[in-house]
Amino acid sequence: MDDGIVSYGEHPLNRLKFFQFDKSNDVTLLLIHGGAWRDPNNTYNDFKDMISHIQKNQYAAKYNLIAMNYRLSPEVKHPFHLWDVLEGLQFLVQNYDIHKISIAGHSVGATLMLQLLDYNKILDTGFQILVEDSKADKNRTETDLHVPSKKERILMNEAMEKLQLRTFCFIDGIYDITQLISEYGCPYESFVNNAFSSPEQYAEATQLSSSTVDVGSPFSYNTHSANVRNELNLVILQSNKDELLSMRQTNLFIEYLTQKNLNFKPFVGEWGGHEHVYRHEDVANIVLDSI
Repeated sequence: MDDGIVSYGEHPLNRLKFFQFDKSNDVTLLLIHGGAWRDPNNTYNDFKDMISHIQKNQYAAKYNLIAMNYRLSPEVKHPFHLWDVLEGLQFLVQNYDIHKISIAGHSVGATLMLQLLDYNKILDTGFQILVEDSKADKNRTETDLHVPSKKERILMNEAMEKLQLRTFCFIDGIYDITQLISEYGCPYESFVNNAFSSPEQYAEATQLSSSTVDVGSPFSYNTHSANVRNELNLVILQSNKDELLSMRQTNLFIEYLTQKNLNFKPFVGEWGGHEHVYRHEDVANIVLDSI
């Protein structure tokens, strides 16, 4: 482990950074950065300030504090960002015996967390559309795209079933990509098109706009989906000073959760702009109190 950095895959961005780890700790906090699926300036180091704030607390030592990188667009498209997150989690289960985990994610990091809660369905649809779009465009095959095999998917499910999801803290997230483009137009459509193969693919990428995720059974994480719905603590944070994301995405997510009769805790505060909210001490304290 070099400076707390370990590889969970072959790509240079398949990396985890262990800010704090003790194998005797029972609970792990995993942090997932944003950056519109594409910005190399957003990395696991985004969370240095949050980690520092958390470590001031007298009880912080009992938590493992880990952040992750994942592959970026346009090198890869959805759902490979989600697959990377899953591989990172699988790596932690298999190599560090981590089972109880809370996750906090910023911007598209929050998107990835939402996708994780229905990962099998979102992977199925995402890869299916990606393969179809790629064949139509460049006559590429499923093998060329390195779509995970059936065996890899089975092994992934086995690892995920060993995880106990405790708390998800969504920080200034994107939850409905179709509505994001409707609100902001061309500038945002540009980075979305870098990360997705078609409008159909990004419409199916989250539960709020998907036509394939079972609307009667939200968060079908895996065979223990009932436990996820009943036991997972959902926390939604939004800075009212965010210049890149208005309250609309957060309000859409709150409306969705309310319609599904899912419990959550919302927090809104003056925590600065989009790249400052996750650095704010108040946000760090909410995350720590929630896990």
